[in-house]
Amino acid sequence: MLVGFSISLTRACILITIAIVADLLWEENDFYTSLSLAALAILVQNPFALYSVSFQLSFGAMICIGIFMWIKEQLSEKYEINLNNISALLMSGAITLGIAPILSYHFSSVSWIGIFINIFIMIIFSGLIVLISSVILIELVNISIAKYLAPLIIAIINGCNMFVGEVASWSWGIIYSGNVTIFEGLLYYSVLTCIILGILYYQYRKPLWSYSIIVVLGCICVSFMPNKLEITQLYVGQGDASIVRTPSNEIILIDGGIRSSATKIQNHIWYMGCNEIGLAIVSHADLDHIGGILELIRNNHPIDTVVIPAVNIEDELLVELYDLCKPRNISIIKASQGESINFDGVTINVIAPEVNSTSTNKNESSLVFELVYEDFKMLYTGDIGMQTEASIDNYLSDIDILKVAHHGSMTSTNEYFLQTTKPEVAIISCGLNNWYGHPYGGTLATLDRAGTEVFRTDLSGMIKITVDKDDITITTHIP
Repeated sequence: MLVGFSISLTRACILITIAIVADLLWEENDFYTSLSLAALAILVQNPFALYSVSFQLSFGAMICIGIFMWIKEQLSEKYEINLNNISALLMSGAITLGIAPILSYHFSSVSWIGIFINIFIMIIFSGLIVLISSVILIELVNISIAKYLAPLIIAIINGCNMFVGEVASWSWGIIYSGNVTIFEGLLYYSVLTCIILGILYYQYRKPLWSYSIIVVLGCICVSFMPNKLEITQLYVGQGDASIVRTPSNEIILIDGGIRSSATKIQNHIWYMGCNEIGLAIVSHADLDHIGGILELIRNNHPIDTVVIPAVNIEDELLVELYDLCKPRNISIIKASQGESINFDGVTINVIAPEVNSTSTNKNESSLVFELVYEDFKMLYTGDIGMQTEASIDNYLSDIDILKVAHHGSMTSTNEYFLQTTKPEVAIISCGLNNWYGHPYGGTLATLDRAGTEVFRTDLSGMIKITVDKDDITITTHIP
């Protein structure tokens, strides 16, 4: 009642109850039968629990423990191998290996360092249970002494939470696997099963391990196949955030939405099987563009370089950016018209702001650039208005995709600008039913007259652009 009836707690209570009843009746308690009854009881009450990550991890871990104990028993009987001295460590490793596909499917990552953290927590909490039991007994005799010991228990628990939280932030202790499909998970389990059976049954080792080697080599070959350029326009409400993954799995982040968007950006980068952001581009210092990047840096997400427009505008958000980057040794590049940044096969050709710009308008001083990959061109325009559009006319060329300025407001994207750039597709990032009325109906009409196909995050959610040589594919989260 104190902690609620979570799936893991319900499962534990059912298993303990079955074990006690079996002991009272002098009956043997079969582990898998008990586990099956616990699963059945939970699913009868809520069939949809089967799809919850809590159910899958809880019962997956228990199955791993059961299989580990069976393997340990088989090794002892067949080969007289005693694993008692390292049993806890091996069990923790077995659980991590067993639930790795589930973790990858739901969280796009697996913590290998968790194998050792589990042992640490087990040792600490074993002693803590003894301490708590002692405090309860002491309280019956002398409550004053118990009052002095209770804060010690709380301090130990808080210390463990802080330690685990700190370790969880160590990116080197995490394998960023990306999202694993069900087929890939089944393939993983088939290889793991063949390896285990090959160890236990020598006569079948050759075919079992041959299959495992073929599958592993096949997966390695597939991983070295060239990927495609992927550009994902995230839905971050009334803001802007775009993630570019190069064919070599390097990440470019273009704007970061509001501060709370940092979690969504981080999760999607992990979903892609990546972690470090090689290049974070800030179009301008409005909170709906820079906020998420500030929070990513504050949370120590690995970022190598930040690019900002080369303007002399005093802004507290830019000051915050400098203050966050300096102690973390994150480079800051101030870019202006005519400069190019080459990053893993992708070129950023900066069109605005002008060199030595004296503009004090943040929107009109936005970083405007072409993202070029082979023959593909996409123009990012920040929040510029028609004034800047006119001033950069001589630097514009035909493009494939236009990232529409200022969330599709009435202040930009006129017909002359579209005649110069001739985009086939336009992407508008804006929030559903936003207060500003973005995108403006007149802007949509202008794009329609230009024959430009429009995709909007408020209607389609996340928008994904895949570039493979001359082939450009656009998919949306909401069809």
